[in-house]
Amino acid sequence: MIQVYEGLAFMDFDRRASASCGLPCYHYERLDPALLPPVYVAYHVSMASHRDLPSAIRDRFNRGEALVVDAMSHFAALAAEGRDAIVAGDHDRLSALINENFDTRRRIYNLAPCKSRRWRRRATARQREVRGSAARSSAPIG
Repeated sequence: MIQVYEGLAFMDFDRRASASCGLPCYHYERLDPALLPPVYVAYHVSMASHRDLPSAIRDRFNRGEALVVDAMSHFAALAAEGRDAIVAGDHDRLSALINENFDTRRRIYNLAPCKSRRWRRRATARQREVRGSAARSSAPIG
């Protein structure tokens, strides 16, 4: 969806709030990218594709696994709080929310930080953290 909006958008996938037009129609809100703090994105080609991981989480969600179901609700709350932090210009709060998102993803994917280059990168970024910075991957796993 973000490719359609070509920028920063808040997306609310709550089915209760969606309008029914034959298919679920969710709430999308454009946000001004100038409201974001400076952002650093790290990318490594060997770690770019983990298509099997999101499908495994979807399967666990569909089976009603409490850890995953609760995490998805938590992600929705984090996204709403993140939107509010962006609009308010509260970069410290946004940083804390991004870090909390990362930590929650790590728990549901059962990945130990020291076992993965991806997680080590995040830990290094946090150790070198400057005021208001956060570390999160753009990949579906965190």
